[in-house]
Amino acid sequence: MKKMIFVPIIIVLSCLLLAACEPVGDSSPFDLTAGVSEEIKHERNNDNLIIWSDIEFGDEHIQEFEKANPGVQVEVVEKSVGTQLQDYMQAMADDEPVDIFVMDSSFLGKFSTLQGFEDLSAEPYNADRFKEGVSETVWNNHLSINEDKLFALPVALSPVVLYYRADLMDKYGFPSNSEALSLYLRSEKNLFALAEKMKAKGHSIFLWDTIAIDLYIAKFGFLNANYENNIPEEEFLKSIQLTETIIRNRYPANKDIWLQEGQQAIRNEEVIMLTLGSWGEKYLPEFAPDQSGKWRAAKPPLSLSGWSSSTALAIPSHSEKKQLAWKFIEFTMEKGMDFEEWPLVPAYEPTRMEKWRRDQVNPYFGNQKTYALYDELLAKSDVNKVTPFDDELYLTLYNVILPGIDREKEPEEIYKDYIKTLNEKYGEQMEVLRGIDLTK
Repeated sequence: MKKMIFVPIIIVLSCLLLAACEPVGDSSPFDLTAGVSEEIKHERNNDNLIIWSDIEFGDEHIQEFEKANPGVQVEVVEKSVGTQLQDYMQAMADDEPVDIFVMDSSFLGKFSTLQGFEDLSAEPYNADRFKEGVSETVWNNHLSINEDKLFALPVALSPVVLYYRADLMDKYGFPSNSEALSLYLRSEKNLFALAEKMKAKGHSIFLWDTIAIDLYIAKFGFLNANYENNIPEEEFLKSIQLTETIIRNRYPANKDIWLQEGQQAIRNEEVIMLTLGSWGEKYLPEFAPDQSGKWRAAKPPLSLSGWSSSTALAIPSHSEKKQLAWKFIEFTMEKGMDFEEWPLVPAYEPTRMEKWRRDQVNPYFGNQKTYALYDELLAKSDVNKVTPFDDELYLTLYNVILPGIDREKEPEEIYKDYIKTLNEKYGEQMEVLRGIDLTK
């Protein structure tokens, strides 16, 4: 006997998305059979609160919650962000013993189309009491596709940050102070002067060919609230021109920092500048511990401040510990995550504005007050609208722009190719989301 644990809210939308999604393993992320499972019952320790997460909460955070709730043990099960969508869908289908899902913003758009999560704005949770303290766009990104349920509560945000080797900036006559470098790199001319000088010295300030494209996506996102391209044509053309220059001059290292070769490139000073989310503060000391005191954080180049990601917490409807799960979510919302363990900025303003946070310094970054910088960056960044297509649109965009540059197409032609591809691949699904009757 099989049972349906959850189905997408809009069946026709899920069918359309199925055609658009690339298969992963035996099924695509929106294979409707992923919501169907044999009746499975899993044993669990009733004293445990089970959390599935791709990030670390920190021992102090967990211990403080357990102390406030005697007899409770929090078990954090590590999950990969790359398979988060499939893992969580399967867990709900199989009644896996899990009480909280930690969600990365990469998949919020697709999660918004699914049932199977508690509505945190409803009784007994009443999460709306946090609403005034959260950016409107951030809050709305966690509403279901028809905006009638809050399927997850945003607890932390990450801006785009420029990390750089201050000692090498100083050595070669460039500004080494965070604010001074940010001002210097507002200029495209200065950015490429730095790239050229560092290349001659065996250093790279760009990790990937796509750095310019990525910065514009972080600033504008892919689609607006009406599911139309949100990157202004002029800005889109500028990103192509910048990418052409970067590729033509062979500035990037093009090495993956999640692999040993990429981390070695940081250690041997081949890569001396990285544009990452604020989570980069956690990983740089792990990648290059001997470079402590040499790195700093600054605003992204060309005034392209943007949003990297967010973290949210959701309660699956099959959880046996809903009340306890909500207690943990409230606790995390009000206390904030452990910044030293996972350097993100709280989404809830009363928590984010606590003075002690802004006064924190990091010895690895020369005792710089990095949190204060991240908070400033978020204040200057418009959080993008998330949609069910976002995780696929990166590849769609790259697959149009990079071959177009390789074939020496004009930026205007590449832009037209992208809009055409966007409409061909996703136009029908977008019409559904706009509420347009396709039979007319």
